Amino acid sequence: VGVSGGRVLSVRACVDVSLVAVFQKGPSSEIIGVGTPLAELQSAQLERDLFQISSDLVDLKKSLDGLEENLKANQKVLLEVKKSLDSYKKAGKIIKDQLIEIQQLSVIGAVSKQAAQELLLQSYELQEEERLKIQKQMELEADLQETGIKIKAAEQSLAQSLEWQRSLLSKKKDLMIVMPFDGLITSTTSGLMGSFFAKGDTLLELREGSLQVVNVLVPDHDRALIQVNQEAAVRLYANPNQSLTSRVQSIRPSSELIDEKVYFQVSLRLEEPLSPNLLQSSGAARIKSGSSNLFLLMLSSIGRFVRVDMWSWMP
Repeated sequence: VGVSGGRVLSVRACVDVSLVAVFQKGPSSEIIGVGTPLAELQSAQLERDLFQISSDLVDLKKSLDGLEENLKANQKVLLEVKKSLDSYKKAGKIIKDQLIEIQQLSVIGAVSKQAAQELLLQSYELQEEERLKIQKQMELEADLQETGIKIKAAEQSLAQSLEWQRSLLSKKKDLMIVMPFDGLITSTTSGLMGSFFAKGDTLLELREGSLQVVNVLVPDHDRALIQVNQEAAVRLYANPNQSLTSRVQSIRPSSELIDEKVYFQVSLRLEEPLSPNLLQSSGAARIKSGSSNLFLLMLSSIGRFVRVDMWSWMP
């Protein structure tokens, strides 16, 4: 029996980074739980991008605030212009009615023609003021429409910048290395603080700490007795007083030649994981393939020798 380790993982830098914090020292002697922070990385380019997008967001917010204030001011002015225009229209209508009446009176000599001319001039002035107010209203409405377009564009740019900032912050969060499984740090962390790593460089070596598989070498002549899911008992030389319960998990189809004898490797899965300190330990296993009479077992071995080995010697 040989105790095999779990998954081995090399943590590599996804971009050019520097290591700014180490939270767990390695090599570790105790199991580190899944999700435990191991180290924190920092990307200079990512920090520059975050600073730039933060500055852009401030500028965009100021620009949007200015546009919204300008929109409110123009809306207020437009409202006043419309009220003033209504007043000019009412005044123009009154003067127009007065002008018709005075012109009729001037024909019969009740009012001088000069008074009629003065009222006509006043009517022209009101019409000019009304035309200017209408022009002002059109200019304000055009400005409001243009400002509205600028506000929508600024809001869209602000939303895109916020989305980009969230993406960058998510990338920064990913630079925190956490334990992907219950396991150990097998590499050293000494001297890593402040070190620079190029993209693809190895940062840490991790090993899964749940040791639940042992490999057994079964002689070729017993291969037919082994089946998947059979019960087995394992004892290790490092801990001979404890019998470990397991089951056959897999049988490797290829063989190994050891001391001129053929063996097949069978993997047994333990019901309870071993301590990482027992990694690479050796021992023996007893796979339960049914009960056998010792005498019949000896006869079976002799019969196998006769039927196979002696048969091979015959011409």
